[in-house]
Amino acid sequence: MKKIILFSFFILSIGLVGAQSTYQTHIFNAALNSLPQGVRDELQEKDTASYRLEKYPLKFYLYHRLPGINTLGVRIFPNPFYRFFQEDILKSVERELAYFLLLPADEWESYAKTQGIYFYGPDGHSKARDEEVLEVIHSPKSINVSQVGSKYTIILTNDGGRKISISFPGSYTFITGLDRLKLQEILLAKIRQYHYTGVRFKKDTIHLEQRGNLWVYEGNNFLIPQLKYIVYYDKHKKLIYNPALYPRESLSNLLLTSLSERHDRMVKVYYYSYRGKQTFDISLKKFLGFFGPEFEKYFGIEEYKDHLVRGTLILHNPALSYIHMVDFHFSSEGKNDEGNLVAYMYAYIPQDEIKTFFGVDGKPGNR
Repeated sequence: MKKIILFSFFILSIGLVGAQSTYQTHIFNAALNSLPQGVRDELQEKDTASYRLEKYPLKFYLYHRLPGINTLGVRIFPNPFYRFFQEDILKSVERELAYFLLLPADEWESYAKTQGIYFYGPDGHSKARDEEVLEVIHSPKSINVSQVGSKYTIILTNDGGRKISISFPGSYTFITGLDRLKLQEILLAKIRQYHYTGVRFKKDTIHLEQRGNLWVYEGNNFLIPQLKYIVYYDKHKKLIYNPALYPRESLSNLLLTSLSERHDRMVKVYYYSYRGKQTFDISLKKFLGFFGPEFEKYFGIEEYKDHLVRGTLILHNPALSYIHMVDFHFSSEGKNDEGNLVAYMYAYIPQDEIKTFFGVDGKPGNR
């Protein structure tokens, strides 16, 4: 039932996705075509080109996401900024700045109104003028990023203390400039190409609660009580992995911690997207390692019956308000059985949709 619900959600979204993609393509082309032919030729050849607006020399660039899908931006952030902020957020700011500076005024106003984008000048409430934006982005010194509800506000300050602010939607489709279909394609390709660099887990044996024969570290819930960050230890405060005695606890530990000696195992992943079901095999450590510190991880048991545990891993990106949901089926037949592991992955689910799958009160919904 769950797969039917998910595919219905995907299919209903395709019309909106296509329209958004077409409009974004139109805006991209309008901004690009406002540049002189020589600058456009240099961009097509080298992906970067210098162009002076008023007295300010700027560097524009093309960012290739997929074959035939490009993003135009104006380079303002030095590389160190990318160590502190998600790349997609910084690139979305550079994209919208390029559109602000290059689109004809009436086209920009229409686009900004449609998308919910606001540029404010130094006083924080008046519309920013071109010269104010150019003065700040020519020599940016600091950036402040805040997220309130579904909106991001970016405050840029130059070395002279002048400020501008930009407010825009916090949805991942807006920030990336891509629809869900394209994002799913990119994600699948990146997972397959990923080179394992390690799974980090900070062991916490200080804030443990004793429950029967076990010690438990329980962190935050995600939207509903059944989805949580929870790790289990034995009486010696060592991580538990014993599928025969503790199948549910072992699966939770396997997915939320660095049981490195257990992560070399292979897992078959069924990846569901707009294009249907795709299957690939990957080591568990590579799969878990791909989803880095920008993701919060939560886990919940759905069913335990006849040596089969079904549980859901939530990979939550709070900065972009989306989740990846991975259903794991874990079966163990006996004392020395390491267990068989199969995963069913659904990528880029809007955060608000999660209660549809689990029920508004945390009980199983229409799956």
